[in-house]
Amino acid sequence: MRGITLIETLIATTILAVLALGVAPLVAIAVRANAAARLELDALAAATERMEQLIAAPFDPPLSPADALATDYPAFSDRVLARGGTLIRRWSVLPLASDPDNARVLVVRVGAKGHAPLATFTTVRTRESP
Repeated sequence: MRGITLIETLIATTILAVLALGVAPLVAIAVRANAAARLELDALAAATERMEQLIAAPFDPPLSPADALATDYPAFSDRVLARGGTLIRRWSVLPLASDPDNARVLVVRVGAKGHAPLATFTTVRTRESP
């Protein structure tokens, strides 16, 4: 019975190192994908929270400027701290063109600096009948 020689040990170590170097980029990709998914999940939660608040508010809230989803207005935007960074949350409340007295279009958009919008929710809310 013979033991393991130094040459065999070096060859096995080299093969293991080459395999580890091949897997390292995959680990980095997985970490980035996980961070992006976490940020998207936080954006969805932030958008859901604001949409629920808008739906629960009285029907006649102040109407937003037309560009409220693209520009920060104090009454129609805020910042939300998330695990992946700070999110920019903007919303608009506009009358529905076909029934401006009785229907409002509510839109909530959440994004992060340097990213396309991560979440956008849109709904139409109507005045309740007396």
